[in-house]
Amino acid sequence: MKSKIDEVVTVSNLRAAAGSRSFSRGEEYFEDGAMHHLYCDGEQLTADVHGTHVYHACITNEDGYLYGECSCAFGQDGNFCKHLVALGLEYL
Repeated sequence: MKSKIDEVVTVSNLRAAAGSRSFSRGEEYFEDGAMHHLYCDGEQLTADVHGTHVYHACITNEDGYLYGECSCAFGQDGNFCKHLVALGLEYL
């Protein structure tokens, strides 16, 4: 049985939420192994993403939609950033 997080964390949803530039940058972070302390409880997916700094990223299912929060400046502005993409790809 799929968990709530499995319903929304897909490559197509990550790409749609982030846009092509952030998705490509997130792929690089994923491939470089930037993810640490990955945790998923079926409702929420979290990790620390190591880049220029260490950022805390969180993905949830909000009423059937992919929702992400990140402590980076781009994420704090309400954007789905490369760190969130890397988190989603690491989970998949």
